[in-house]
Amino acid sequence: MDDVVSGLPAAAASVSVVMPHYNASRTLARALDSVMRQSREAAEVIVVDDASAQDEREAAQRTVESYPGTRLILLDRNGGPAHARNVGWDAAVGDWVAFLDCDDAWHPRKLETQLALALGSGTTPHMIAGRTVQLAAPEELGSMPLNASAPAYVIRKRDLLVRNRMSTPSVLVRRDLPLRFSAGRRFSEDYELWLSIAGLGHTIVFLDAPVAAIFKAPYGDSGLSARIWPMIVGEYQAYIGARRVGALNRLETVVGIAISTGRAGLRVVRLLARRVRRGAR
Repeated sequence: MDDVVSGLPAAAASVSVVMPHYNASRTLARALDSVMRQSREAAEVIVVDDASAQDEREAAQRTVESYPGTRLILLDRNGGPAHARNVGWDAAVGDWVAFLDCDDAWHPRKLETQLALALGSGTTPHMIAGRTVQLAAPEELGSMPLNASAPAYVIRKRDLLVRNRMSTPSVLVRRDLPLRFSAGRRFSEDYELWLSIAGLGHTIVFLDAPVAAIFKAPYGDSGLSARIWPMIVGEYQAYIGARRVGALNRLETVVGIAISTGRAGLRVVRLLARRVRRGAR
């Protein structure tokens, strides 16, 4: 990562928030609350229901109707979160688009701080990201410090070849960015987009502070073993997809896949070691 970027007060800019929803009505209000509590107000919130079950869809509709400035887009067929995010992105009217899954939450100053960095850094970034932390409750995130003095770095393509440094709930992108998530993919589709953005010469700035939280428990052995191969294949597809749009050359694609293979091997070794230790008890 390159040198620290200095943030300045943000000029006028609008943000559209895009939230894919699929059978997640129980946590939808928590996610929307974290948007409504932002110190910098969003211009609009777009919830895209990805063909949820009828009762879930109706519950989501009731929740959305109780939040001013929030609208619901109903999809007839389930296409996965990447497709739902693209639909919301295409419907957005803000200068920037921020993504939040229905079971995650934001720091109350996320939009304010990231916009200040994006509009005052002098780098004209196309994407701003930050750290995502795992917590037990949203209140824990709000107690963490977040302001314009937090260190920020420009992330280059070479940094992303090593690993995916950003999660989707932490990201803010320019609405006019001529790229989208790889629809139909359910693993590493975000990684492919970040690689494509950086590889095509667009600037990504990383704010080294917690801006978003997830609340899911870590995968157990069974959950990890069930997902590890789709995760590995997803990373390979991310490199190949970025190569397809001209963001990576052949050597970079091979290097990325080799690094991903090494990481996958370490995951398998750790998983097997945990099972051996558990069996020895």
